[in-house]
Parts: sequence; C-alpha cells; structure tokens
Amino acid sequence: MRVTPMMTSENALYNIQEGRARLDRLNEQISAGLNILRPSDDPITSRQILDLQNKVKEGDQYLSNITKSNLWLDFNETALQGVSDVLNNIKGVASTISSGTTDTSVRNNSVSQLKEMRKQLLDMANIQLGDQYIFGGYKNSTLSVAGDTNGTTGIANIDVTNLSVGMAVSGDGIPANTVINSIGPGNAITLNNSATASGSGVRLTFGPPFNAAPFAGSALTGDLNGTNSITGLDTSTLSVGMPVSGEGIPAGTKIAAIPASGTITLDTPATITKTGASLLFGGNFRGTDDKIQVEVSRSSKVEINVSGSELFSGTGTYGSVDLFAALDGLIAAIESNNVPAIQLNAANLDKGSQQVSNARSDVAGRMTRLLSTKKMVTRDQNTAKSIISERQNVDYAKAAIELTQQQTAFEAALSATAKISQLSLLDYLK
Repeated sequence: MRVTPMMTSENALYNIQEGRARLDRLNEQISAGLNILRPSDDPITSRQILDLQNKVKEGDQYLSNITKSNLWLDFNETALQGVSDVLNNIKGVASTISSGTTDTSVRNNSVSQLKEMRKQLLDMANIQLGDQYIFGGYKNSTLSVAGDTNGTTGIANIDVTNLSVGMAVSGDGIPANTVINSIGPGNAITLNNSATASGSGVRLTFGPPFNAAPFAGSALTGDLNGTNSITGLDTSTLSVGMPVSGEGIPAGTKIAAIPASGTITLDTPATITKTGASLLFGGNFRGTDDKIQVEVSRSSKVEINVSGSELFSGTGTYGSVDLFAALDGLIAAIESNNVPAIQLNAANLDKGSQQVSNARSDVAGRMTRLLSTKKMVTRDQNTAKSIISERQNVDYAKAAIELTQQQTAFEAALSATAKISQLSLLDYLK
C-alpha cells in the first residue's frame, strides 16, 4: 500500500488532535474536580450518580420534614405540660375541700380559684403555633370572611364553605361569646347573639377550635319535660355541640340545636320531667379529629398533632374524661357543698391527669421515632455521598501525574511531527 505525504500529514494531525483532546479533558477534570463531566463520558456510572444524587436530595427533604415535625411535637409537649400543671393546681384546690365545708368564704375562694384555672385550661386548649391551633386538627386556623350585618342575629352574603355550627365569631359589632347557631339557607348564618351594628362587607373572624362557655358562677337551670327540648334556660353562652350533663340527662348528650333564645334541643331525650333542673355544659370542640401526618422516609409517616377532642373531651384512646365538664361539675359541687359530687368530680379530674399523661407518652414515643428516623436518613445520605465521591470526584494526585505524562507526550508528538513534515520527495531523491 502506497503511503502518500497527505496520508502521513492527516494521520499526524489526527494524533495531535487526539492528544490535545486528552490533555484538555484532564485539565477540565482537574478544574471541575469531577471524573465524569457529561453523561456521554460514562452513561452507566452517570445514571448511578444521578440516582444517588436524587436520594441525597430526597433525604434533605425528609430531614426538613423531621425538623418541622419535631417543632410541632416539641410545642405539643410544652402545651401538654401546661395542661398537666393546670390540672395539678386544680387537684390541689380540690384536695383542700374534698370533705366539704360549711364556711361560705372558703368555698367562694376555692370556686374563684377554679374559675381562673378553667380560663387557663381553655387558653391551653386554644394555644397556637404561629397562626395555627395545634389541637384543632385540620381546622387549625381562624377564618376571616366578609359578611353583611343588620343589627340582628342574621348575617347575609357570607361564604359559608368552611363554616360550621358552633364556631366562635368575632368582629366589629359582634358581642363576646357569640357563636354560629345555624347555617343557611343560602349564603347566610344565624348567630346566638344579635350584632350591635349594621354594615356591608364587615370582616368577621371564625374560630378558635375550642369554644367553652364561661362558667356563670353556678350550674345553669332549665325545665325538663322528658323530651329532647329544654326551656327556661339562659342560652347566651351556649352553642350547638356542647356536652350536657345533669339531672335526667343521659351520658354523652350534646346540644343538637338552639331554636330560640331560652330553648335548646338535645340529641338524646331527657329521662325525667322537672322544673329548674341543674345542668352543666362542657367544652365544645369545633376542630377535627384528623391526624396531621408528615412523611419522614419512604412509606413512613409520623403524626405531629394531638386531637383536642381526644385530649380535652375524652373521645379517644387517651381516656374518657371531659375535662371541662368535670371541672364545671367540681365548681358546682363546691358551691352547693355537695361532698359526694366534689369527690366524684375530683376523681374524674385525677383520671383526666392520667389522660394527659397518656398523651404526653404518645408524643414522646413519636419524638423518639423521629430521632431514630433522622439517624437512619443521615446514614443513608452519608453512604450515598461516599459512593458519589468515589465515582465522581477526581483523585488529584493521579490526575496530576496523568496530566504531566500527557503534556510530555503531546509536546513530543508536536516536535516529531514538525521534523517529519519538513521532509519532501526531493529529500529522498538526493
């Protein structure tokens, strides 16, 4: 085969360009600190690295979720500690008067203390983290909605999508302790108290999730007739959904409706007929029992909230004590110096303390799980980063030697090519 000068020249040029490309690649790798600069360099390894990088990013999101979950659970623990402290103070007052006393001043002093502690308990039930009520489930924030007031109990032209009967209402011209009595027809609601002013587009706030009527100083009295209806009752501080207890009232009874001032409808009929029956009204939870869950690893979620209904109304696994009803029962019993009732409600509040302790244990278990999950996610991330480093990061000592060798080879190729390219056919004919 005849080798022409053109073929020699082109082959020399090709080798020089290949040497230049290898030299440039080494310089680029050292500059970037990476072995693989583009997927075409090593498709299989590139895919593995991308998968590992996605795993690291996924771990970052899980760690962020864990941090936020810990914040919620820490705040829940702080709130539960506050509830526990209030209950311990209540039990302390109850223990000093468990046998009753004929001294009116002592009873009045105890009742005054318990009323203040009831306010503290309600404050703890409505405690917020930022603008979210931590015990409210999915209904964990107040709603701000515009509506038209006309100086009566009716509010028109209001978006009722996220409203529910029993929600607390506040705003310009809305009296204290006002709640929604009914919703509809259409975009309208009815309150339990009349607005004190009229206006269009008045901004109203709905919430918080717990609405408990302020204790009026003694048990409310009403007239029972053996049906679902109770009359002759002060309804100014009551709302639909409130637990009801007292003479002739079956356990678990709640207010089903407030059709008119002074009258309520129960969800369960009273068992007796009596005028001036003594009645107690507990806290009314308007949130939801939904568990707020956060994903902390693949196919693994952790609940970050405690249900206010389970904690304060005793509707779940923590216990069965309605804390507000038990406290109101204790206050009424002390006022009337009813020793058996004092001891019964004190015992219920003692069970309520255990109810709160059970909730705290539950929260502590979740926090422990988050700690373990955080360690696992961090270990997985470190493993992935180590593999990425082994396959992607440049070994600078090795790369420097290869660069020197390639630079020497390239310069030698340039020198040899320069000398060879000076020869021509006339040189061979001499």
